[in-house]
Amino acid sequence: MKQFIISFLLLFCASHVSAQIELDSAEVSSYHQNIFLKFFLPKGIAEGVALRSYIRSTAWSEFRKSHSDPESFDEIYDDADELCKDNRTAAILASSIATLEHKTIPIKLFFGLTFSIPLTMESQQDFDARVSKLPEFIYDAKISDRDKLQHFFFSAFFMRILKMNLLVTLLGNGVEIGEDLFIVGGIDDPRDRHANKDGRRFGEACDHDILPMPSKYLTPNQ
Repeated sequence: MKQFIISFLLLFCASHVSAQIELDSAEVSSYHQNIFLKFFLPKGIAEGVALRSYIRSTAWSEFRKSHSDPESFDEIYDDADELCKDNRTAAILASSIATLEHKTIPIKLFFGLTFSIPLTMESQQDFDARVSKLPEFIYDAKISDRDKLQHFFFSAFFMRILKMNLLVTLLGNGVEIGEDLFIVGGIDDPRDRHANKDGRRFGEACDHDILPMPSKYLTPNQ
């Protein structure tokens, strides 16, 4: 659950913006980007928020009807890359934001108390609509894996930023351990760790793969 690591750094800023006017265009580039996010925060954040709007659209629903979940998984990154003008690191960050599958992080406190950290200020309706349209069966046709998209893309993003496989692996494993200990309902899921590993491979491959498609880097995850 990589959003735990960056909630105070990037996503909290990205989420605290007013809702944009919803479009319904099949052209992802027509989804307007928030000016504040675009000019004052790292590239990829404004694009990720715009991509969220596209994923909620009827146009995206129509695309999903004729494409498999792995193909739709690739399309999210491809759309992010278009929005980010072929800046691959920014495109991976935008994909991470667009596929975020948790609205809050419920932290365990003392005496049974909890504190929820918001990750997005989308309305519940917008959040539910977006998440329901994310690719679901990217590893196995019988296992819902919507949450694995964020693991994959955030791991790829940190691999691009930190450039050290061991460090990113330790970071991902630390998040999984922390999730088990400190997050309400959290577990240390080996399938999450597997998605993290696939994401690291994708992030590393973006340096030399002419046309990197995320689904090429998915390996059997049972």
